[in-house]
Amino acid sequence: MISVLFSWHAAVLASNQNYAAQLAADPDLKVTLLVPPRWDESTSMVEAHIPAAAGYRVIVDEVKRPCKGLSFRYRNIRRILTEIQPDVIFLYEEPYSYVALQMVYWQRRICPRARIVFYTWQNLDNRYSLLRRQIEKYVFRHAALAVAGSDDVEAVLRLHGFTGPVRKVPLALDPADFPAADGEPIRKKLGLHEFTLGYVGRLIKEKGLEDLLQALSLINDRPFQLLLVGGGTDEAELMALAGKLGLTPRIVHLPYVKNTEMYRYYPAMDAMILPSRTTAAWKEQFGRILIEAMVCGTPVLGSSSGEIPNVLGDAGLVFAEQNALRLAEALREIMDDSALRSRLSAAGRERVLNHFTWERVAKQTAAVIREVACQK
Repeated sequence: MISVLFSWHAAVLASNQNYAAQLAADPDLKVTLLVPPRWDESTSMVEAHIPAAAGYRVIVDEVKRPCKGLSFRYRNIRRILTEIQPDVIFLYEEPYSYVALQMVYWQRRICPRARIVFYTWQNLDNRYSLLRRQIEKYVFRHAALAVAGSDDVEAVLRLHGFTGPVRKVPLALDPADFPAADGEPIRKKLGLHEFTLGYVGRLIKEKGLEDLLQALSLINDRPFQLLLVGGGTDEAELMALAGKLGLTPRIVHLPYVKNTEMYRYYPAMDAMILPSRTTAAWKEQFGRILIEAMVCGTPVLGSSSGEIPNVLGDAGLVFAEQNALRLAEALREIMDDSALRSRLSAAGRERVLNHFTWERVAKQTAAVIREVACQK
């Protein structure tokens, strides 16, 4: 039996804890999940979910500098490591974060035989502070293996000097969190009576919403509505742009919908768009809303930013990022071709079930854990 300490701040969400549950389903693994008591998930503060019954243990530990993704650290990590004495520490945190430094530092003093595996999504060669670079080098030096979310992430790891083995494992979801639903009740509730295009996520410029609004202005002669779900720092500016383009009457905006309720909203969309744009400091790392919409059978369009084309494969339409004209062409195509929408609907769900479920990802992760555990 391999004892695994799985540290992931985003596992305060019950949906993310499915990762731990699927890992714990492996008879060779004894899983302990470490999470903070609460976390800011952009749209709301989420309290840690404590399952009533599970095949894994959950430890909720207070943190210093709470809700600061790269700067938080646990208060009682020495006691936790002493008690658990893990064989493998699966650290789902960036290698330049304070919690990564903390975990490696105390692992070397309390359970030096434990193997460190870290998971990273850093897909750009961003310049960190001297302190962050030193933390990253320290974690690199003592980690047995890195898990990368994509090929771009692996390339950045190598560029930054990581010489150990790298395995690629994507993000995932539990299809049970997105049961089949009829979109009509939501359409009636929100007054969606035309072809409905959707966007879910933060209202920030990096998500390419200016491009989406410009593209919609190019097809303003067609009957459509835009359902926006989410809020963000650029909301006011984006809504002002929508007004200038004459799109305000076509927009239905919901500032917040619980993630557990989104399965009701994706079917209300005739198609969903993720128009992300790459900047000097950001590139789309995955785009979880893509697989959420796809598993619900909603046709999806995505820009060429980052990992989006690899997530979609042939199960969605990809358009050139930061190009409103190309996006408008893609929107016309999907609006005019019902057969295309039907094909993408079926292909999208099948792609998620084949590649992006926690069950499948946990099997890949379990193989990684066995690999490093055998290195002792």
